[in-house]
Amino acid sequence: MICMSSSPFDSDSILDWFSQEQFENVLNVAASMGNSGNTTPVPENSKPSNLIASPSFSAEGDAVTSSISVMVGSEVVQLSVPIDLLCALMLTRSSASGGLIQTPYYTLQEVLAASENLKRFRDIAGGDYSLPSTNAPSSSSSSILPTPPPMMMNLNSSQSVGHPSDVDIVGMSLDMNGSIVVQEMIVKADEFERTMIFDQLIPSSVVVSTNTHGCRVVQRLLELGTPEQNYSLFRSFPRYKIVDLSMDVNGNHVMQKFVDTLPQFALHEIVSAIMETGSSAIARLSLHSYGCRVIQRLLVKCADEDRSTILSFVISCYSDLVCDQFGNYVAQHSIEYSNESEKRSIISVLTVMDVSGLCCNKFASNVIEKAIRVKFSEKTTVLHRLIATIIQDEETLLSLMKDKYGNYVVKAICDLNTNEFPEVVYVRNVLMQNAPLLKKYTYGFHLVERLEKGGSSRRDRLGSSFSDGTGSSNDRRSRGGSH
Repeated sequence: MICMSSSPFDSDSILDWFSQEQFENVLNVAASMGNSGNTTPVPENSKPSNLIASPSFSAEGDAVTSSISVMVGSEVVQLSVPIDLLCALMLTRSSASGGLIQTPYYTLQEVLAASENLKRFRDIAGGDYSLPSTNAPSSSSSSILPTPPPMMMNLNSSQSVGHPSDVDIVGMSLDMNGSIVVQEMIVKADEFERTMIFDQLIPSSVVVSTNTHGCRVVQRLLELGTPEQNYSLFRSFPRYKIVDLSMDVNGNHVMQKFVDTLPQFALHEIVSAIMETGSSAIARLSLHSYGCRVIQRLLVKCADEDRSTILSFVISCYSDLVCDQFGNYVAQHSIEYSNESEKRSIISVLTVMDVSGLCCNKFASNVIEKAIRVKFSEKTTVLHRLIATIIQDEETLLSLMKDKYGNYVVKAICDLNTNEFPEVVYVRNVLMQNAPLLKKYTYGFHLVERLEKGGSSRRDRLGSSFSDGTGSSNDRRSRGGSH
């Protein structure tokens, strides 16, 4: 909630202000202003003396609403609020300034502060306070106001959006239309106003982040917030909730945004929080449809020490990851974003597995192809050993050339530089010697066709053409797109 050093007015003032007599008096004055279009002096026995000129009023059921102008950042938006919130606004401004203020709009800070005071009043009054009827706004009429009408905000005069309660940022964020309004407010707000929005969301950060609409609000806040604000929001999440949020259909997007925006020391806290839940947490997240995305972002963004910590657990369960529909993406990232020593360790693990079976697997073939294309600063034997395992005999090689997924692995080998990898010459020779046979098979035909064209730059279903180590096969239509 909004942090204030002192309340604009105390509880007794709130109760006194919302007494039947005072409220009827203010409502009569406000209605008169709305009808005449001119500013009417407020009677002496009424506390606020700073009504904004010519507000417009409308009735919704038994409740009165008033249209006011609110400055959000550098732009003015129209806000339709319940009449009791307008009274709280007038009292808040009067108490804060001690005198008359004539401005064509309220500030977002004033609206949020008035909303806080109105909530305090409702808590004190128990939600059962008397207000006059909209049909006859006079001192002789009264009725119990039902649930306050929803606030309506009109951005750029293009649409009106409702939300559950009076200037309730959390409530708005959980609403489909309200979340759009809050995101627009975040974009238009200045730094101080954005801080107030942060302060309101922090106590309910977990609830908002796991909501379909709320997670978008949090992501927008993280995109525009300062590092200090983002870290403050992150610290509002309980450490034991980090894994659950990473595996949540909405929360994982927030966690990914945290990884993208937080400084390195905060990413270390994320890794530590994951590890605190158990040694199997990395494997559990890597095999999860949403959790794997967070692990991938951590491998890209976190410091070398934390990345090595994650990789040590990834390598320990590599055999489970490479054939998994989600884990294979983590396995690929572990190859791409590791240092050379870690790359050698990963490829060594692959060489002791059933490489031929992996090459023909829908998901594992992506990992094998990524390993074949990895670049080392100096010659290494581990990659030669992996290639030798793949092309161990002509029969195995031919079966890969005809396979729906194995042909990608063969193509990756053919794209290597023949000066660094003499094995490429053997693969190409086998391919040409068995060209008549391979042309009878869909995938073998394309391999032969590409080789016969001798490095044509035109692309077809296999992706880039054979070359001396510069080609790359990125076609995933047969195996699913990148995660």
